[in-house]
Amino acid sequence: MFLSYCPSQLATMKDQLTAGNYDGLRGTAHALKPQITYMGIKAGEDLIKAIESSAGTKTNVEKLPEMLGNFSEICTKAMEELKADIA
Repeated sequence: MFLSYCPSQLATMKDQLTAGNYDGLRGTAHALKPQITYMGIKAGEDLIKAIESSAGTKTNVEKLPEMLGNFSEICTKAMEELKADIA
């Protein structure tokens, strides 16, 4: 489920950030947060919370591209590891 859900959510988050849709970004981050926690992606937990908070309050939005880039890298690595484990 994570492997099918995460890539589309990451793409949505990037699109929302590009469009300046911070409310949408906050909502998508909020929806993805339980998946990150469930999968045990510790490095991503604080980042997704920070993205959700920053987008929700519209503060430090200049840091969102870097935060989302780092979060995307963490998720990509986790998906690669999961694919290797189930192969």
